[in-house]
Amino acid sequence: MITTDRLSVIATSTLSKLLEREKIRELGLKYGDDELEANIDTLSQGYDVLADDESDAALKFKHQYLNLLDILGREKPSPKPSSAKDLPSTHLPKTQSAQQTPATRTTNEQQQEQLFNYDDLMDQQDTHLDNLSHSLSNQHQLSSTMTNELGSGNRFG
Repeated sequence: MITTDRLSVIATSTLSKLLEREKIRELGLKYGDDELEANIDTLSQGYDVLADDESDAALKFKHQYLNLLDILGREKPSPKPSSAKDLPSTHLPKTQSAQQTPATRTTNEQQQEQLFNYDDLMDQQDTHLDNLSHSLSNQHQLSSTMTNELGSGNRFG
């Protein structure tokens, strides 16, 4: 079973892939969208599964997914499982423009909101990378200790 944490990691990765795709396209190169589309399909399925889940982690993921759909210019699923007032306070949009109807928002305001959301996602990714770095450091320390133990065991054996 896929967890909300895993879905959030996939959403963050997908955002990075979207940004990468745009840079590659700006250079006039081709970009294969297969992995990107597979991620969007996985996120869509996760969104459907979590439709009734109102936990902070689920609401955070749903917010990420809806932001990705905005960036892609795709239609949001209905019914909407949560509104902005239901989102945890740490994931509310940072500007009042996000509370306006989409028709009244300017492109600049949309880009600003996307940048704020991107910053949130990058902060999450930094946290995940810090945790991974800590785990790798622990693994390195364990392997060094094991190597030393094996070396000292060989001297006496």
